[in-house]
Parts: sequence; C-alpha cells; structure tokens
Amino acid sequence: MNMRPGFRIAVSVVVLVLAVGCASTDSEQAPAPDSASPTAASVPNPGAVFEGTYELEQVQEVRADLTPLAPEYRTTTFAVKSYCPEATGACVASALVTYPKIVPLPPPQPIALDYIDGKWALNVPSSGLTCATQDGAPLSAPSWQVAAFEQSEGVEDGSLIAGTATTHAGPPCTKQFTTTYTFTRTGPLDPALNIPPPEAVPALVNSPGSALSGTYSFDLSPLSATNGLSNSPVQATGNYQSFCTRTGDRCVSVIDSTTDVLPMLEWSNGAWTSEATYATASCDDGSGQQQTTIRVSLTNPDPNAAPAQRLSGEIRKIYVGDCPGEVEWSIDATRTGG
Repeated sequence: MNMRPGFRIAVSVVVLVLAVGCASTDSEQAPAPDSASPTAASVPNPGAVFEGTYELEQVQEVRADLTPLAPEYRTTTFAVKSYCPEATGACVASALVTYPKIVPLPPPQPIALDYIDGKWALNVPSSGLTCATQDGAPLSAPSWQVAAFEQSEGVEDGSLIAGTATTHAGPPCTKQFTTTYTFTRTGPLDPALNIPPPEAVPALVNSPGSALSGTYSFDLSPLSATNGLSNSPVQATGNYQSFCTRTGDRCVSVIDSTTDVLPMLEWSNGAWTSEATYATASCDDGSGQQQTTIRVSLTNPDPNAAPAQRLSGEIRKIYVGDCPGEVEWSIDATRTGG
C-alpha cells in the first residue's frame, strides 16, 4: 500500500526553536550575579554554569532541498539564568532571546531548557514549515525541533556551549535536517532584562506521550472501502523515539524506518495522531485528478505501561476530486524490542 503520492519536496520556511516562548515574563528578575561565570564553590552543580549573556550562532545544514536560513536569524543574543536545587542532578535554565538584526526589533522571547545528564535539552513544536510539489503548489506540515547542548570539550565554566537541533517534519513533507548552535559568553547579564526566575519555572513533567518507544510490528486489517477501491492487509515494522515538551502536554514520535504506513505522530489528549493532505495526483485509472488525505489515530490501552506494549487505532485514507472514495484499516501494534 503506497500511503503517500510521490512528489518532490523542498522546505521553504523554517522557524527557529529558540523563537518559541516557554515561560512567563511577568515575574520580577532576581538580582544579577556579580560575574558572568559563577564560582564552583557557590554553584557546584555543573548545570549552573550556563549563566550570563551569550552570542548564539546558528548554522543550518546545507542541502539542495532546504532554503538557507535567513541572515537575520543566524546570530542572536541569549541572556540566561540557571537554577539547580541540588549540588547534583537536574537544573533549569531560563532565558530571553533577542534578534538584534531584525528591524523593527521584536520583543525578547522567553525560553526554558532542562539540564539532564550533562546536557541542556529542549523539545518544541515549531511552525511555518512548508514544502513544494513538482508544480510549485505549497503544502504545510507539522514539525518539531529536538535539541541538546553541552559544554565544549575542555570547557568547564560555561563560556562555550554547543550542540545540535534536529528538525523533524511530518507528512506530507516528511524529512529531517539539523542545525548546529554555538553559545559564546560575551559578558554578565544586563540588569535591565526581566528574565523569568528559573526557580519559578514549572517542574518538568513526565508525559504519557513518551510511552511510544522502541521497535513495533504493525498489522493493518481492512475495515472498509468505497467506490470500488481495493483494501488489503498491511504489515510493517519500525522503531520509534518520542520527545515531549517540558509541560508534558504534547509529544512527537519519530520513526527510523522507511515505512510510510505510520510516519511521524504527535501525541496530545491521550492519542498519537497524524493528518496530512498530499499533492494533487492522477487517479489510479487515469480518469482525472485526486487529492489524498491520510488520518492516523493510535492509543495505548494500558496508560500505565511505559513503554507501551500494545497499541490500537485506525488509518483512514480519503480521496477527493474526480475519483472520490475512502479506505479504512484497523491498527494493531506490538512492541518487539527496544
């Protein structure tokens, strides 16, 4: 079963992960530190060194199917404060991001990162990603950025931090690409900046949406088909990784196989879903043109099982145009390994 009609994809817009606000700016800022690099005696947790004013350089992967990153987004100012409740373990970093090369200057954007196992992590849905078909018609797709940053080798004072964000685009623009980030400390915090206090940032939530993790076998059983469309069983296998927002209300699950039966799924309100409308294509019998929408829904019957061992749901493939119709399958997914 070919789940997506073929067309050439070109990403035309990318919204940066660091332009997404994650915390309130209404609270008063705590007093600025005396220096941009706290001493080890006062903040023994390694996560506390991410503090001060940084120049942030972003370099997007160069590929023929990607539009280059706009120059005004390549360098930003990142002002950050960190809070570590214990001498070891997790920390939270609260920051304001400004884009000095954008005219008129937009207001600073708040953001929060979590320091876990030696890295600062950030998983957020992004917007504005589109792809173009062969005839140039634009299609929109959901996308997420999954980022991790750590101190550069040999650096212990937080003055140089770097890492990579992977952008995962769902159907109909299914693809992924990377952007590297380098944070270079340029000085202490500006006392005039109203950075949300990191100690007031809500705690990281362990989301049920992270339960889709590991290798699964998928059995699709025909349920219905209209207007003479064919419908046959489908088997597929793939390995999923899930990433969630720090509030736990939204997650993304990305698959590492080439199967197009169950591509990138987004979790919210207790279900993993996907809905994508593809480019107009010829009807199978050549009688005209049709456009296809594919809707996927998947749930975990045992919400206490993490990772999920069995999942169930359905796929609907809807055709509109000169050859309308609908095909539906049930989904039975079984976890077979990590």
